[in-house]
Amino acid sequence: MSLEINLNTLQDFVDELQATSSSNSKKEIIKKYSDNHFIKKVLRYTFDTFKKYNVTSPALKKRKDLCENPGYYDLFYLLDALDKRTITGHAALSAVNGFIDPLVDTHKELIYNIIDGSIKGRISTTLVNKVIPDLIPTFDVALADKYDPKRVDFENETWFASRKLDGVRCIVIVDDKGKATSWSRQGKQFDTLGKVEKEIEKRIATFGDPKSNGARAAHVARNKAADIAEEKRQLRIANHTKQQWGIADNKGNSPNEIFKDSAKRKEAARTVLDNLKKVEEEAAKQKSLVVTREVIEKPLDQIIQERADARLRAEQEAWDRRYGVGGITTVKRPD
Repeated sequence: MSLEINLNTLQDFVDELQATSSSNSKKEIIKKYSDNHFIKKVLRYTFDTFKKYNVTSPALKKRKDLCENPGYYDLFYLLDALDKRTITGHAALSAVNGFIDPLVDTHKELIYNIIDGSIKGRISTTLVNKVIPDLIPTFDVALADKYDPKRVDFENETWFASRKLDGVRCIVIVDDKGKATSWSRQGKQFDTLGKVEKEIEKRIATFGDPKSNGARAAHVARNKAADIAEEKRQLRIANHTKQQWGIADNKGNSPNEIFKDSAKRKEAARTVLDNLKKVEEEAAKQKSLVVTREVIEKPLDQIIQERADARLRAEQEAWDRRYGVGGITTVKRPD
């Protein structure tokens, strides 16, 4: 069957889905087309989060000057080449544009939508799999339930707890060959955790069989990922501190260089507190009162926020004393 006929069928399928907002009606429509091999492959290639085509419709439309099909005449063969990165960059854009160039505009949009991960039919992976079981691979992870004291018996049962830091979930999968890969809970692969993955691979001998001890490996990776997330959070705080208070070393290092270790972060915190002390002293002079300082163990971002708020209040009060609270009614020139 020709590509044009298949795309006409796909367009009919999408039009019917768009014509209703009822989930039950959509299920009936999917069931109606469930024997169509092309439609089922389109659904799988569209919603499978493990497939990454590494091009987008905006990029394709922007670079229409790149348009030369090197020999791809099957849609799914082309998508596989994109997913496996057989073609990348400008070559990928050129191949896709060359493939869709002979098609009518409505058929081009259908292929754009497949590449972007949505056929615009307002359906989900869950809905499709309810009608056609296991058609689309899913990436299911363990999720926590709300704590219910009635379901827990700490006296007679053994429970384990682990820390949880803000950040993304990281699941590490170790295959039969001992190769570790990292994934988000949506099934998207992380490509920046190479050091964590290498460390896990080194310890596979300690973990034993990856199939039976995958949870242990994942637990270690999750804690390491949490440490990375916390480090990034501290860097963000430090960068914010530098922007607010102009902290820099005498060598002109970048924020990441200044704050990449704990000693320099502590030094930066002391500088911030010294600057804040000057602000407080100035405010005390203006208000004729003594500002006392308390050394309190608080997170750096909380200290910065509280002191910055105090500075703003002092400046506003000084402004109100000078100009009143009714606003500036005449032009004021600098002293």
